[in-house]
Amino acid sequence: MQENNLPVNEINPPIPEQGGKSPWGKFIKKGLFIVGFIFVCMVIAYLLSQALFATVPIKGPSMEPTLYTNDRVLLFKLSNYRYGDVVVFKSDLIDEDGDNKYLVKRIIGLPGDTVEIKKDSSGEYSVYLNGERLIEDYLDDIEPHAEETLELMTVPEGQFFFLGDHRTQSTDSRTGILGDLEEIVGRAFLKYHGEDFFNELTPIPRVKSK
Repeated sequence: MQENNLPVNEINPPIPEQGGKSPWGKFIKKGLFIVGFIFVCMVIAYLLSQALFATVPIKGPSMEPTLYTNDRVLLFKLSNYRYGDVVVFKSDLIDEDGDNKYLVKRIIGLPGDTVEIKKDSSGEYSVYLNGERLIEDYLDDIEPHAEETLELMTVPEGQFFFLGDHRTQSTDSRTGILGDLEEIVGRAFLKYHGEDFFNELTPIPRVKSK
């Protein structure tokens, strides 16, 4: 008999899947990864927001008309502070509970600056920074202006001279107290009214640097 020499194609039989793996397993694993990734991102975003920003309620009239009672300010904690910035800081003043008061005021002078309050040529009491009369546009709506003088002084290293915008209603550096730069919590750059962040949300502009 003639031998059949036709080639034979060898076909390996399919190997059955081990363990009965389901496509749902991959789907669940991928879903858990996405959820975990989102959670980690949220934690990082929260920690960054706590490190960079803070909100503070306003009490009292000392910063009117810039800020009013029940306003809230959003602070930026990593800022290079300069003349005209509105800042929140821990002061040497003590409250009724024996704790240091946190104040919101405007920076007028920084270390090495000279500050003086005296009558100008028009008879108004004005602040002089390094010998130049300050043009304080943010006081235009305040009447009356405070009528008092301050002898020429130099701001010491590590400290700053601060004033409230409503000078007749503010306890500030005119009494001899200065702020410590290390005690500044942050610079106010946004304000809103009440608890609603979007209620009258308004930027607090930086005054032109002197």
